Amino acid sequence: MLRQGDILLVKTDKVQGKLVGTGRRILAHGEVTGHSHVLDGDVKYYNNGNGLLIAQVHGDARLTHEEHNMINVPEGDYLVIRQREFDVVEGIRRVSD
Repeated sequence: MLRQGDILLVKTDKVQGKLVGTGRRILAHGEVTGHSHVLDGDVKYYNNGNGLLIAQVHGDARLTHEEHNMINVPEGDYLVIRQREFDVVEGIRRVSD
C-alpha cells in the first residue's frame, strides 16, 4: 500500500473495467488548499464499474502533491481509494487534505 494524504493506493491482482485514460491524472483536488494529488507516468486508468478507479502502472510513475513528499509508484496494478474518516457529528466523510 502507498498513502499520500487522503489518497491510498492498494495493490490488486485483477484489472477489469473500461479504459478511461492514460498518463498524468489528478486523483484528488485539495478541498482546503486547492492543491492536487497527481499520478504521473506510464499509467493506464480503468473504471471497474463499482465507482473505483484502477491505475495500471508500467515502468516509472510518481504520486505528487505540493504539501507531501513525492512517492515513486512501482510497476503494478492499484486500486485508487479516497480515504474516509468518521466524525461523531457528521458521520463518515472523505478525508480533507
